[in-house]
Amino acid sequence: EEITDRYNEYPIHVNATNVVEFIAPQGGNSTRDVLQRNINAIYKQREKAGQVILAHVNHPNFGWGIVAEDLIDLQGDPFFEVYNGHPLVSNWGDDAHPSTDRMWDIVLAMRLHQGLEPLFGLAVDDTHGYYKNKIGESYPGRGWVMVKAQSLNTENIISSLEEGNFYSTTGVILEDVQTNDRSLTIHIREEVNTVYNTQFIGTPKEFDASSEPVLNAQGEPAHITSVYSTEIGQVFSETTDNPAVFYFTGTEMYVRAKIISDKLQDNPFSKGDRETAWTQPVLVK
Repeated sequence: EEITDRYNEYPIHVNATNVVEFIAPQGGNSTRDVLQRNINAIYKQREKAGQVILAHVNHPNFGWGIVAEDLIDLQGDPFFEVYNGHPLVSNWGDDAHPSTDRMWDIVLAMRLHQGLEPLFGLAVDDTHGYYKNKIGESYPGRGWVMVKAQSLNTENIISSLEEGNFYSTTGVILEDVQTNDRSLTIHIREEVNTVYNTQFIGTPKEFDASSEPVLNAQGEPAHITSVYSTEIGQVFSETTDNPAVFYFTGTEMYVRAKIISDKLQDNPFSKGDRETAWTQPVLVK
């Protein structure tokens, strides 16, 4: 179920997967309050039913409804959509609003800085149509997750998702993601005549955690993610090697990988999009 709520003019959607019965939108006194109330309702049903139910925040840039600060202190939901295939969700941001990739790093850095759990990034279709494979339509096959689970059943799949044992993709397939105390290694399933650029992205343990609000025409804070240091979400290294390997120095708070193919998506969210995969953040000891 896509729980469809709002605060003032801002749309706020939260997904409940493996839901038992309908969950009504809960409303609230702020964007974050609406998110938290709906997530709480999902986990209340999970506890009552004795069944695993997954909550995740949908498309934060849809209608510019959710800003990074709404996700930093959120309790109980470790997931949001770093990629969504619907044509109206503004994954890449614009001149005034950050991309969902940038938001992810801000939320990761600030949550981990406060001793909170990390946020995992999902790729999804958000399919509303099935017969028009073109830009401007919400068509299947644009984004999905690949989960490493013990067996193909609901409990194991959701358990693996909650442990971050998955990656998200719009077409790039990974053979394996390996991590230990020393390194993060990405094994990519190569297609012929295709080049894969792997970016290892993260934030150092010692970083500038200050931020400045974006002001509106009246000089008041706007409903836009604040401006944070470029130390957050920096590209530590990138390579076209396969496997792609990043060796931890111990100064990193977390590292995640983004693998960008030079192959264009057959069914893109926007023109020129290339097949991409995102691994989940690895917390560095």
